[in-house]
Amino acid sequence: MKYNKRTFIIVGLILGFLCGVLLIIKAYTQFPSLPGPFELCIQILILGFLGAMGLALGFIVYLITTLFRRKRRK
Repeated sequence: MKYNKRTFIIVGLILGFLCGVLLIIKAYTQFPSLPGPFELCIQILILGFLGAMGLALGFIVYLITTLFRRKRRK
């Protein structure tokens, strides 16, 4: 099975983004009100940070899978 680096990175980015969206939805269900500009900026930062963390995690998983695949061939 051939692993593609882009697949792991994109899946990690999507999962990180979804975790951020779920956090924001949970916050709005607990305190329903319209956010101000400061809260919107924080939400964008949260989505960006969790997306970047998911991207990094996807890249690490890709590196681990290629490492194990190379060891198995030897």
